Amino acid sequence: MNPSTNPPRDDRGPSLRLTELLADQATGPLSQPELAELNALLNAHSHPRSPSGLHADAISSISGALIKAWSATTQAALPPDVRARLLDRGLEFARENSSPSATAPMPRLARLAHMAPPTIPMQPRPRPFSWPLLLTAAAASAALCTSLFMLDHARRSRAESIVARIQSEAQNQESITRLAASEARINEVTAALQAQRQEANALLATAAEQRTTLEAEKAALATTLRAERETTAQTAAQAASQIAALQTQLTASERNLSTAQARVALLEQNADNVQIAWTATEIPEAKGVTGDVVWNARLQQGYLRFRGLGANDPSKEQYQAWIFDEGRDPKFPVDAGVFDITLATMDEATGDLIIPIDPKLLIKNPGAFAVTLETPGGVVVTDKKRVVVLAPVVVPPAS
Repeated sequence: MNPSTNPPRDDRGPSLRLTELLADQATGPLSQPELAELNALLNAHSHPRSPSGLHADAISSISGALIKAWSATTQAALPPDVRARLLDRGLEFARENSSPSATAPMPRLARLAHMAPPTIPMQPRPRPFSWPLLLTAAAASAALCTSLFMLDHARRSRAESIVARIQSEAQNQESITRLAASEARINEVTAALQAQRQEANALLATAAEQRTTLEAEKAALATTLRAERETTAQTAAQAASQIAALQTQLTASERNLSTAQARVALLEQNADNVQIAWTATEIPEAKGVTGDVVWNARLQQGYLRFRGLGANDPSKEQYQAWIFDEGRDPKFPVDAGVFDITLATMDEATGDLIIPIDPKLLIKNPGAFAVTLETPGGVVVTDKKRVVVLAPVVVPPAS
């Protein structure tokens, strides 16, 4: 409604158009063409009154106010088709209940406004048109329907609001329950973590103490081990030295024993041996020297035995044994070996020095044995200037 241009003429008659304009005026402002049309219709119908004494404008205002209240309550305008049906129903109700008298009693109209419309008879009796009845019926019908719509909508809105509030409260309660459960769980987990943290701290403290103790023990053990290693090394060195000395003594003893035993065995087991006592010379080194020489030509084996022979300095001189073989030139005796007194074998039973004879050539018929002092390492041919002892072989006379 409320077009900006003149609306087309309504074929339903000036009474319906007047009702529409009055309702529109009650619910909102009219345009200038609509105001002009409304004034013209009002002047033509001389402002009728309702049976209750109300002016037609007041009845239309009530109808429009009810329609406007509907719009305000529902927050939406009354649907155009509903609004048109209300107006049509009002007009129809007014026509069906109009009478020749313009002052019909109001109680009948009020009762009819709250009742369903009567059935139209097959041959209705024509009745004169009544503006007050028309407007009153339209207002009553509009009020009734609007009230029903508003009441139903209010009930639905309230029910929806209650349901929404209940659902919201249920959701809030569920959220509170979940939050409480979450907080309880968080508190439980926090307590467990705190207990685990305390236990871990205690374990770390214990581990730190144990580590400190172990490090101290390790340092003490390292010191002790180092000292023991040094002591062991010293002991091992001393033991090695002692073992070496004992080994040397054992070797010397074995050598002495074996050399002395070998000389004794040579004397005891061979009857063809030649045994001759030493004769000392005039040089100082020969003073007080005694002993003998044992030789077996068949075995090419023999031993020198000395007692009282002075020790020599190996860096300056050495003793050298010689064998004079009768089948050779006397100027060139056979070298029988070089020796030192410090390395000579001592017979532990007698204290004599025993030296094996080591001839460099085959001895066929020895004529004499001699010992000289020579330069270190000995000589090939002796000059016989320093002969210490001499043992000539005496052949026994034939019987």
